[in-house]
Amino acid sequence: MYRKGPYGDKISFDCNSAVSRHEKVLEMLHYRFGQKYIVVKAHIDSITDCPSLNLEKNSVDKFVTDSTNCQTVIDAWNVASELNSPQTLESVFERLPSLLQRKFVERVLLDDDEDFSKFNQLVKFLKESAM
Repeated sequence: MYRKGPYGDKISFDCNSAVSRHEKVLEMLHYRFGQKYIVVKAHIDSITDCPSLNLEKNSVDKFVTDSTNCQTVIDAWNVASELNSPQTLESVFERLPSLLQRKFVERVLLDDDEDFSKFNQLVKFLKESAM
């Protein structure tokens, strides 16, 4: 990987270490709360019970970050069905500004190849919109 700057050769990222730390965090959460469902519900609630977004870049960026974190935890515990439920998708969609709602609907109608019933597709769309 190409690194710029005077300290570029000192910068490294160990993906295995990051995964290991993530697994330790999940173990801590499970230990503290006892039941996986409680932690999963808390993560989903963090993105479904938040206030509606506005078109400011910071608002969408924060929501994308929160959604990505939520998705990471859910995927790690293999409970994607909770995140991909119609209720969750509808709740997240309703929090989007009307302009983004309209753009997302247009994209769904135009693109027959992708499965937009998955949460990760909505997050992908938001990431692209935030740029």
